Amino acid sequence: MEVTNNKILMKTNNATDGNNEASGPPSASKRSFAAAANRIEEAKEDREFQEFEREIFHTNSAEIDYGIRRTVKGDWYRKTVRGWGKVVREDIATHLIRQGLSARTDKDHELSTVDLAMDNCIDYWMVDYAQEIAGYVTPGQYTIGNRTALVTRGASLIELKPGAGADKEEFLDFWLFLVHAFPEPHQLDAFLGWLQQAVRVLRTAVPPAWAHGLALLLIGDPGIGKTSLQLLITLMLAGRATDPKIFFKGDSTFNSQLAENEHWMMSDPGHKGTKAERDSFLGNLKESVANVWMGCHPKGEKEITIPTYRRSSISLNPDKMALAILQGMEPGTLEKTLILNFEDGGKYRPDGPGGMHYEEWQERMIAALPYFLKWLLDVYTVPEALREARYGVRYTNPTYAAELAAPSLAAENVELQEVVRVSVFSWGEEDEHGERKALSTTGLTTGDVHDRLHALHNPARSRAAQHPEFRSSFSISALFRKWLGEAEEGAWVKLGLGRYQLRRREPRKSYTVYDFHQPLGDTAWKLGLEEKRENS
Repeated sequence: MEVTNNKILMKTNNATDGNNEASGPPSASKRSFAAAANRIEEAKEDREFQEFEREIFHTNSAEIDYGIRRTVKGDWYRKTVRGWGKVVREDIATHLIRQGLSARTDKDHELSTVDLAMDNCIDYWMVDYAQEIAGYVTPGQYTIGNRTALVTRGASLIELKPGAGADKEEFLDFWLFLVHAFPEPHQLDAFLGWLQQAVRVLRTAVPPAWAHGLALLLIGDPGIGKTSLQLLITLMLAGRATDPKIFFKGDSTFNSQLAENEHWMMSDPGHKGTKAERDSFLGNLKESVANVWMGCHPKGEKEITIPTYRRSSISLNPDKMALAILQGMEPGTLEKTLILNFEDGGKYRPDGPGGMHYEEWQERMIAALPYFLKWLLDVYTVPEALREARYGVRYTNPTYAAELAAPSLAAENVELQEVVRVSVFSWGEEDEHGERKALSTTGLTTGDVHDRLHALHNPARSRAAQHPEFRSSFSISALFRKWLGEAEEGAWVKLGLGRYQLRRREPRKSYTVYDFHQPLGDTAWKLGLEEKRENS
């Protein structure tokens, strides 16, 4: 409804018509009367407008999106130039007034149209949760599963620039860095294939239909550009990264930052030396590749399950301490990694001898990315021998794949049985010289075995601490039952490559006794278990 001043002008003119014959300007009383008439007419017109506004509002309230949202928790969000921002109620009111609504009320209505718009937002536009979610290029409202989510910030993608010819002039510096970093046969193509699939999926897939991607492991000496390459990967994957190692290691369950970042980037995550920490790390690494859905647990809030896009990269030094966190990968985990040797690129790496200082190098690399990505997506083709349908690329590292693979079940059992042997048979009585004599036969409960495994003077104590099978008497009992298998009650079973024997005795009330026996002296020598000792 268009509001004009015609009626107001008519009222003012009518109120002064009787005095038009008088000469000179109107008196002060006449001017006051005219102003009052104007105010009365304006108030009337304003009420008419508000009534019209309310009628229109109620007719279209469910269809009008004023760019505001409220979460079930009670937080307000409004649309901004960068996405959606968390604001307070007063900011929402200001936003609605800018949209043309009124914050005024009158005696006939307790709520203004601003109040009604906010109330209707709860009815028609309320969302279950609001946050950044990795992989969603455009911010806005999405239905995820059976819940409604507000994605507050979209992914920031590099604008592609054509022009790269066969000589790769536009990104030559970056190309030379990659060529010298991955000189091993097939490894440069493996990296390019991994990156091509990661970028293409992020740019083209409709959430949550993202294809899976391998976890990238870069193994090389310190200070040669591994982390610098990871930072460039971050820029190519929407510009958001986080370090997930405290969550991977089980040190925290609050992981909302993982759901908000496309690149999960770790540099030498370290290892405390416990098998539990390593198992947690490898289990979470495998899960990050295998499933796009993840449990997101913000601090102080309930955990929610949402799909996110992600790619993981880990840079490590080639020493045993750095690689320890990854050792013991089961085949199902190993197949979800891409392990590459990262070599010194010389003058082409940041701060390389005769090359560019880091700041200049980084600036040159970032400037090359729009051309490199255009070439990667539109020109480059992964060699047939490296192509793989599910992950885009498949490559087995000839050096590190075997080193990081888990031992076979037989080898694992040999280690466990040797730890038990050393722990059980090193408890003999002391001789006259204060030295303990090795035991030949002893009967123990699983509780006794647990105490010996973790005793301070046990020479195999540190080895025992690495294995969850030795954490409690219950787990030890399960391990012994597995070793004995279907052997009859009281029958001896050889363990530890035949160096000792184990049998299970009749249960004594509420517990079971296990007998341990190892041949000693001449008997052990004849069996080939010990070297022959000369009589002193």
